[in-house]
Amino acid sequence: MTLFTKKDCSLCDEVKHQLLPFRRRVNYLEIDIKDVKNEKWFSKYRYEIPVLHLNNKLLFKNKNIDFKILDQILREFESSSK
Repeated sequence: MTLFTKKDCSLCDEVKHQLLPFRRRVNYLEIDIKDVKNEKWFSKYRYEIPVLHLNNKLLFKNKNIDFKILDQILREFESSSK
């Protein structure tokens, strides 16, 4: 699971906190879109963060992260990974 974020983003901070229980279930990575090496992601997501991917597929963006749906997606992912 990858969270695209940036520093000084209160919405991102809130989502990071809400993701804590889910982060233990899968590999988790945060990408700071403002980092110079992440210019591609900045161009793509600068107006939409936080953005959440699983296996390089977009799941949610902005404040539209539905944690019940995320739980369901992760359950399916965990089942298929066994």
